Amino acid sequence: MKIRQDFVTNSSSSSYICVAKVQDNTELRQYMKEEYGNFCIRLLDAHIVSGKDIKDSDYDYDEFKDFCEENGIDIQDDSLYIQANFIAWSTEGDTEGDDAFLYNHIPAQYKDVVYEGEGD
Repeated sequence: MKIRQDFVTNSSSSSYICVAKVQDNTELRQYMKEEYGNFCIRLLDAHIVSGKDIKDSDYDYDEFKDFCEENGIDIQDDSLYIQANFIAWSTEGDTEGDDAFLYNHIPAQYKDVVYEGEGD
């Protein structure tokens, strides 16, 4: 008989991505710094990418690139975007990384949602 000595769970998870075009400007950065401090400024620097970066990337953007191609959406080279990966655990609550935190806290007037994936 085998006895399990570590953590065991029967929870299931669902993951999806969301992408928004972001107006990364002084006003947004001032707001984010006032509300969340330098933490959010570092997140903006780490997670806001250009459309050119998305097009050139082999990593993490395939779902979004396929959606854009299928729906005639142009990823503009000089526009700025944020992609956030979300993971929802059915029995343990939602979890979010820094990218998802940032995505959820950028005010609507500074972002236009381009793509919201569905959980798999």
